[in-house]
Parts: sequence; C-alpha cells; structure tokens
Amino acid sequence: MRPLKLVMTGFGPYSGVTTVDFVKFGTSGLYLITGDTGAGKTTIFDAITFALYGKPSGNNRTADMLRSKYAKPETPTEVDLTFDYAGKVYRIRRSPRYDRPKRKGEGMVSKAPEQELYYPDGRILTKGKEVDEAITEIIGINRDQFAQIAMIAQGDFLKLLTAPTGERQAILRKLFQTMPYLVLQDTLKTKANDLIRKNTEASNSIRQYTKDIQCMDTDVLYPEAEKAKNNELTVTETVDLLEQLIRQDADEYKALEKKARELKKQDSAITARLTKAQTQKKIEEDLKQNEAKLETERTKLASLKETWKIQEARNPELQKQRDAITRAKAELPDYDELDAKTALVNELAKKETDTKKAIEAAAARIEKSAALAEQLKKEQESLSSADANKLETENELNRAREDYSRLNELKNDLKDIAEVEKELRTAQNGYSLKKDAAKTAADTYEERHTAYLDEQAGFLAETLEEGKPCPVCGSVHHPHPAAKSAQAPTKEELEALKAKKETADAAMRKASEYAGAVKSRLEEKKVNLTKTAETLLGAGEYETIKERLAKKQEELKLRGTKLAEEAKRIGQLVKRREEIVKKLLPDAEKNNKTAGEEKARLEAESARLAAERKNAGERADVLKKKLPFATGTEAKKNIAAMVKSADQMEQEIKLADEAVRSAEEIITGLKAAAEEQRRQLKDREAIDIEQETAAQTALKAEQGSTDTKKEAIGTRKTINEGILKNIRDKSGEQTALEEELKWVKALSDTANGTVRDKAKIMLETYIQTTYFDRIIARANLRFLTMSDGQYELTRRKETNDRMHQSGLELDVIDHYNGSTRSVNSLSGGESFKASLSLALGLSDEIQSSAGGIRLDTMFVDEGFGSLDSDSLENAMKALKGLTEGNRLVGIISHVEALKERIENKIIVKKDQAGGSHIKIETDRQN
Repeated sequence: MRPLKLVMTGFGPYSGVTTVDFVKFGTSGLYLITGDTGAGKTTIFDAITFALYGKPSGNNRTADMLRSKYAKPETPTEVDLTFDYAGKVYRIRRSPRYDRPKRKGEGMVSKAPEQELYYPDGRILTKGKEVDEAITEIIGINRDQFAQIAMIAQGDFLKLLTAPTGERQAILRKLFQTMPYLVLQDTLKTKANDLIRKNTEASNSIRQYTKDIQCMDTDVLYPEAEKAKNNELTVTETVDLLEQLIRQDADEYKALEKKARELKKQDSAITARLTKAQTQKKIEEDLKQNEAKLETERTKLASLKETWKIQEARNPELQKQRDAITRAKAELPDYDELDAKTALVNELAKKETDTKKAIEAAAARIEKSAALAEQLKKEQESLSSADANKLETENELNRAREDYSRLNELKNDLKDIAEVEKELRTAQNGYSLKKDAAKTAADTYEERHTAYLDEQAGFLAETLEEGKPCPVCGSVHHPHPAAKSAQAPTKEELEALKAKKETADAAMRKASEYAGAVKSRLEEKKVNLTKTAETLLGAGEYETIKERLAKKQEELKLRGTKLAEEAKRIGQLVKRREEIVKKLLPDAEKNNKTAGEEKARLEAESARLAAERKNAGERADVLKKKLPFATGTEAKKNIAAMVKSADQMEQEIKLADEAVRSAEEIITGLKAAAEEQRRQLKDREAIDIEQETAAQTALKAEQGSTDTKKEAIGTRKTINEGILKNIRDKSGEQTALEEELKWVKALSDTANGTVRDKAKIMLETYIQTTYFDRIIARANLRFLTMSDGQYELTRRKETNDRMHQSGLELDVIDHYNGSTRSVNSLSGGESFKASLSLALGLSDEIQSSAGGIRLDTMFVDEGFGSLDSDSLENAMKALKGLTEGNRLVGIISHVEALKERIENKIIVKKDQAGGSHIKIETDRQN
C-alpha cells in the first residue's frame, strides 16, 4: 500500500483543507516530516490510519476526538486518501462523529460518521462494516498490524529493549496477541487450586462422617468406635469397623424380629378367645331384647288392623270424588275460551281508543303542515332579492381587498428604500474610511519621498572610493563625505509605499463609485414611489407617505371588516331561501298529504275494531251463563282442592294397609332372629374374660419392649449404613480427585514455570521467545550495519536465578572484544540503534506472519537526536535499505542534521491564528 494523495479537512491541528501530495516524492526513497513541536507531524500518519481503518494510530484517542478545535463551525471534518495497492488505485473518504451547527435554528447537532470506498472499477461502498472488511481484504492486514508495521515509534521499542522479562512479556503480549496462552496458564492454575480445595473438602467430609458412628458403650467394639470418631483409624479400618457393627446389629435385629412374630401369634390366640367370649355374651343380650320386642309388636299389630278396616270402608267415597274431578276438568276448555274472549274484548277496546287518538293527532298535523307551508311561501317571497344583494356586497369587498393589497406593495417598497438607505450609509462610511486610509498613505509616501530626496547625498557618499573621481565634483579625494541618516528610506521601501498609496487611492475610488451608484438607485426608487403614492393616496410630500399609508390601510381594514360581516349575513339569507325552496316547503306539503292519508286509514281501522269487539262480547256472555264459575282460574282452584282431598284420602287408606304389612314383617323377622340366637347359644364355651385380658396385657408389654429394642437397633444400623455409604462414595471421589490433581498440577506447574529446580519459564513466555528470536534475527541484520559490525543482539538462554520468571532477558554481543553483556550497558546512541533495529525487525516479522504482505510506505518517529554523526550515517544507511523495492520511508524528526541529509521534506508549521499548515519541498521537478 502506497499513499498517493492525502486531504485533511478540519482534522487535528489542520483547521482548513490541507493536502499532502506523496506523488511528489516518487515511488521510493526517504522523506522527512519536520517542523514545530506539537504542530501535527504524527497527525499525518494518524490521518492515513483513520482513513483506512476508521481509528487513529494511537490508543489514547478515539475517532470522535479528531475534529480540529481551530476549524470554523461550517467546516466539515474528514480525511480523503487516494492510495495504490498492487498497481490499482483506490480512494477512501471518512468523517468521524462530531458536533456541527443545526441547519435551521440555533444549537448543535451530532453528525454521524460517514465512509466511502471507491474501487478502480467504479464500485462504491458506504456501509461502515463493509468498508472496514474491504480495506482489510485489500491490504491484507488489520489496523493493529498496520500500526505496528507502518509506524516505528522509537519510545516503544526502547522500552522493549531495556525492559525486564515481566515488562517485556506485556509488550510482546500486545504485539503478538499471546493473551490466550496467559489465559491457559491461569486456567490451569485455577483448576489445580480448585482440585486441591475439593480434595481437602473430601477429607474433611470423611472425618465429619466418622463422628456420627453409632455404638452402645456396652459393646465390645465401643473402644474401636471411639478411635474412629477421634480420627485415629484409617479409612479402611473405619470401613471394616462399620461393617462389623452393621452385621452385629443385623443379627440381633433378626432375632428380635423372630421373637416379635411369636409374641404376635400368642396375642392373636388370646384375642380370638376374647372375641368369642364377647360374641356369646352379645348374643344372649340380643335374644332377650328380641323376645321383648316381639311381644310389643304383636300388640301394635292388633291396633293397626282395626285402623285398616276403618280406612278400607272409605273406598266408595274416594271413587265418587274422582268422578266429580273428571267432570270438572271436562269444562276447562270452555273456561279457556271465556278467558280468551274477555281478554280480546279488553284488547280491542284499548286499540279502538288508541286509534281515535291517532285520528285526532293526524288531523292536528294536517292543520299544522298547511299553516307551515303558507308561512314558508311568504318567507320565500320576502327573500327573493337576497342573491343580488350578496353579489353586490362581495364585489365591493373584493375591491377593498385589492386596494389593501396595492397599499401593502407600497409598504414593501418603503421597506426596500429603507434597506437601500442603510446600504448607502454603510457605503458612505466605507468611502470615508478608504478616503482616510488613502490620505494617510499619500502623506506617508510624500513624507518618506521628501526624506529620500534629502538623503541622496548620503546615498552617493556610500559609493565614493578614494582615488576615483566623484560623479558630481570630479575630485579624486573625499575628505568629508556626506553621512546618511539612520532613518533614511531605501528605494525599495519608497516603491513599496508608493504601491500602497496607489492601492489605497484605487480602493477609495472604488468605494466612491459604489456609494454614488447606491445613492442614484435610492433616488430613483424614491421618485417611483412618490408617483405610486399619488395614485393610491393622493398628492402629498414624500415624508408623509408612511403616515398617510397607515391611515389609508386602517380605513380599508375597517371597511373590509364591515363588508365581510354584511356578506356573511346576506349569505345566510340566501342559504335560508334555498333551504325553503329545496327542502322545507316540499317537506311541509308532503307532510300535509301524508297526514291526510293516515287519517283516512285510521278511521277505517276504528270501524273494524268496533265490530270485532261486539262479536267477542256476545260470545263471552253466552259462556258466563253456562259455567258455574266466573273464570277459568276459579274453576281450576276448585279442581285442585278436590284433587288434594281425594289424594289425601287415598294416601290414608294406603298408609293403613302398609302399616299392617310392615308390622307383620317385623314380627316374622324377630321370630327368625330369636330362633337363630337360641341355636348359636346351644353349644357355647366357658371362657374367663378377666384371666384372658390380664394375660394379653402382660403379652402387650413384652411386645412393646421388643419393638423398642428392634427400632433402636434398626435406627443405629441405618445410620451406620448411611455413614458407610458416604465414606465409600467420598473415598472414591477423593481417589478420582487425587488422580486428576496429579496431572493437572503437573500441567499447571509446567505452564506457569513453577516446576521445582527448573528455569522459571511460563508457557506464554516460551511462545514469546519464538517470536522474540525471529525479531532478534531480523533486527541484527540492521544492528550490525548501524554499529559497523560491532554489536549483535542475543536472547539470554540460561539463568542463574531459579526464583523469578525468566526467558526474555536480552544481551548484546560486542564483537570488538568478544564479550556478552546486558543491553542496559549500551550508551544512549547505541540504545537508539538497537531499539530501531528491533522495531524494523518487528515490522519485518509481522509482515511475514501476515502472509507476506508488504507495505510500500513506512514512518519512523523521532529518536535520532541521540546519535553522533557516524551513527547517524549508519542509521541512514539502514533506513535507505528499507526503501529498496519501491518503498517510501517517512522520518518524523526535528534533528537539523537530517534536514541537511534528506532533500524531500514535509514541513509542518504552526499558524499565529491557531492551527497548522504544510509545505512540501522536493528535489523533483513537478
């Protein structure tokens, strides 16, 4: 990648548009970027980096901090870079986020970032992500790699040269992205510590479990159990003890279970005998009760049979009542017809009344609509002239508005004249200033011209030489030549003053001409305005036009308001007439006709309703004479009462019959039960209930004691079984942890450089040594050249310190005396050469690791001030070597010796008003 043209606008210290044309430097060689401190030399590289990647080269600034503080508010901030890559020309333009003035109103608004990438084939990309990816694809490296390859910042590499292993690790970690190896080291260390913690927790858990071992103090194993609780036994011994205790408790538990089964069997036999005795006793008691109940039921049955005979005799009466109910129900349809006819008569009477009222309402509507139609016709006649009045009023209103509009134009002409008067005052003031300036320049010139003439003798005396004739008197001796005053002007100064005088005169004439033209234009406008005012306002002085205009406009405004109100009122009258003609009068006439038709229909309906009501009333009278009750409701109430009485009589007969049958069934059941109870008691066994109960109580006590012992042993056994399982599980877990810990700890110690009696080299450091060795090998190609073959860098392979991290210490071989010593022993100039060599070696290595990418441009920033002339010459040779193969190298420095050695320059200067500007000097003819 080679930059061809860089245009910075409102960027960093460059307030306006600043262009750097790299084409002037050719395709290879060195050029110097020099100038005032802080003027913006490194900003050129920042601008290139920002144009390509959207970020500056350093990490201490973001893209939104790049706007120039010297730029005008309307000046944009952007960088436009044209560059060549592989023989193809690309162009990219970027602008960062910054605040700009609002286009409308006051205040600022944030402008979003923009980017445009122009391909050689005419394609254009504008989306940020697409442009970023395209640049990386075109150049082949990302922003960090570009900053490391294209910019050699000496301060950073001096740190890399002299830093101890720890600090050098951090530098190389950033340069070669070795952070993942450091993360792996920390991960392994954390994993090992975690396994140690878990192993310790497993041991503590096992010790905690043994404290809960259950064992009776009377047991022969009790002393061993106490040892286990006090952590005096091994895990294996503890497991054996628990197995013995569990087996012992299992055997005793089994014996107690057998005894409990036997006791339960004995208890069941006693329970059976007691149950049999109690059953026999219960049968005897039940037999006595059944015999007593049997006598009672026999007496009750005799009484019920007497009642049954009485109720049975009521059956003929019940049948008679059922027949009467049947006859009454047969009459119900007649009652239904009576109710219907009565309701119909009432309904028809109501409808007849409503119809008569409707007839009266229709008659009223006929009268009302006829009166309304007559009234509307009269109103229509009175409004016949409204249209003509409306047209006349609107015409008059339009004329008033046109007059007012012409007056407004006259008012605007007055405003234009006021602006021209203001312009004339400004022009006259400008002329006055130019006139004063011209007079001052003329006075100064005349004064200095007079002084110049007065000093001509002094000027002539300066040319006299002893032995040569004077051009005035011819003498060859000049004993008393005239002396020139120290204030005497030179011919060049006088010519400059004359030019200034002529320029001031020209400016004065131009200002005079401009003021005269403005005055003529003003007078012309006033003449035209006066003529227009006479037409609209009548004759009068120019000075009174404004006052007369305001008065006339106010009169027209009042008249217009009155005419508008009158036009509105007349418009409402026109609208009313149209409403009468089109809607109100036709509606009134239609309503009159409709009401008449409705009245005739209602009168016919009223006659029909009267005839229908008369027929229904006559049929209702016939039914009333025929039926015993006045209404169907009364007839139904009578039937309901008869049904209720019959049902009650039938229920009483039925209940008497059921009571007799139920009593007979009870007596039969009692006889059968008593007979069965006598059969059960025939072969009864003699059992002593008190003796059996006492024996069972003693047996229950023995059962409880056995169950208590069994429960205690079972609980103890369960607890010990749980402890045994936990110890076995945790012991297995601890074994697995110890196995994993062995190899994880070994990996962690190796990766973190903590293996005992070994060099303290971490994995990340080991990886970095590979890169570091490559850098050193490439750096020595330059270092040997710059030191005239005296020095060569080497990484220290051995260390006598086994306590601290090592592996990245740097030594220097002195080929003049064959010694190897620390790089910290180098002088300032030698350190610069070494650090520059390291920087160039790093640049070569990064390009190689980036897939052979080669940049055709490079920047080297400062550090040359510490070199003597020979060292500077060697450094220049090394840098010129970088330019081989069409590479352009820019050196950022203010060292004077470099200015003499490098002809191509970019000179950056600060402006007094703020900001900076650039000047390019080159040995090429452009």
